[in-house]
Amino acid sequence: MSILNRFSFLKNAFNSVLRVFCLFCILSQSVRAEGNFMESDLFGSLKDGEKGAVLVVHFGTTHEDTRAKTIDAVNKKIAEAFPGIEVREAWTSRIVMRRLKAQGIQKMNPEEALKQLKADGYTHILVQPSSIIDGIETESLRKDIAAQQQDFKEVRLSIPLLYSPDDYEAVIKAITTQRGKEDAVLLVGHGTYTPNTAQYAMLDYMLKAKGFDQWFVGTIEGYPYFDDALSQIRKKDCKTILLMPFLFVAGEHVKNDIAGDWKEELEKQGYHVDVLMKGLGENPAIQDIIVQHARFSATHQSMDIAKKNMHKAKKNMNSFIKSYSYFSGFSTTPRLFFPSILITIGLSKWTWRRYSVSSTAGKEFRYSSSNQPSPLNGLIVK
Repeated sequence: MSILNRFSFLKNAFNSVLRVFCLFCILSQSVRAEGNFMESDLFGSLKDGEKGAVLVVHFGTTHEDTRAKTIDAVNKKIAEAFPGIEVREAWTSRIVMRRLKAQGIQKMNPEEALKQLKADGYTHILVQPSSIIDGIETESLRKDIAAQQQDFKEVRLSIPLLYSPDDYEAVIKAITTQRGKEDAVLLVGHGTYTPNTAQYAMLDYMLKAKGFDQWFVGTIEGYPYFDDALSQIRKKDCKTILLMPFLFVAGEHVKNDIAGDWKEELEKQGYHVDVLMKGLGENPAIQDIIVQHARFSATHQSMDIAKKNMHKAKKNMNSFIKSYSYFSGFSTTPRLFFPSILITIGLSKWTWRRYSVSSTAGKEFRYSSSNQPSPLNGLIVK
């Protein structure tokens, strides 16, 4: 066999291997890079005759003082973030709305607010909750949206305060600046009887991981229970405790449960207890996180598993075709045959390290690494 024939054989063999490698490389990096969101501008694609609106959904409160500092403040910031877009609110607590109605104050629930938006001719709706976790309130909100989804061209549900690990880090940064001189801080959340109450345990874990060993988490109606938080506090040399509400508003739970029952019980254990009589919603940094969530969800659409797989398959195929065309042409030149091998090996190591160690950051949040173009795709396509 002549030298030219040998080279041709080696070239064809390498191209075959390279094709398989390109497919593996693109598939593996796409699986790791893809998240559960894809870019989709809800309000930027409005056509003539279409109208967009943001519906901000709160649990609600009967306490006028905390409402102005939390609910009204968030509504105002969202309105400022979406100029030219209608911003309305809805409340979910039937008890709160019933009490306000007795005082002559009317508040719509999400179902009523959506019906009114339809009657007013709005076609594209972004629903932004001020809930802390994806719990019972969010599940109920999903049902309300599903029941009226057909009445609009699109209704998009945004994410709660705690969604991604980045959110936990941002929230921890926002609240840990409020500590006084107390030996320990006990965050008191609402809690839920569903498995989603584990999000509070995740918050406790991340606080410790960030070095906040004197911060603890408990909930009123879920896990971690009061006794769980107390057992952790007892392991530390603490004499003074700051009770910090991990609730959006400083309403009934703060004034009755936290400043009442929890404070009294801790004092019985011999601790000196102070209470921060503020809801999370009063914290400007927390308000900003909610606004950023609304902005993200206005430009990114959540994908279910079927849509996600279809989107991923289409993207993988396009990337593979481009990468194969590039490498095939690159390795057919004898002078560049062996350098192409080295480049391929280098890219494979870099790609695997890139996507097996850390997730790719999104443009605003790392809810989905698909928000950022693949580095490998960028090298291949160009």
